[in-house]
Amino acid sequence: MPEVHLTVKQYAACLQSGQPSVLSLIRSGALRAIDISPGKKRRTWRIPADAIIEFESRQAATKPKKPAKRARRRKKQSGTDFVKYF
Repeated sequence: MPEVHLTVKQYAACLQSGQPSVLSLIRSGALRAIDISPGKKRRTWRIPADAIIEFESRQAATKPKKPAKRARRRKKQSGTDFVKYF
């Protein structure tokens, strides 16, 4: 049975994201893919099914990041914390 490979466009549709997002995952090394156009300026990628399973299992294992806490604005005090020397 031949191994299944998806194109970048097909996998982007599965993720409900754009092709640039999938390409950035490939370039960063987070998603393994095969370049089927070596030596050409424009690269054509195929993503093996086992690479997809591996990528998605790594993503499910990580905890979602909490949003950064916003710093509170401090109220201006009316000069009460200044010490008068004279």
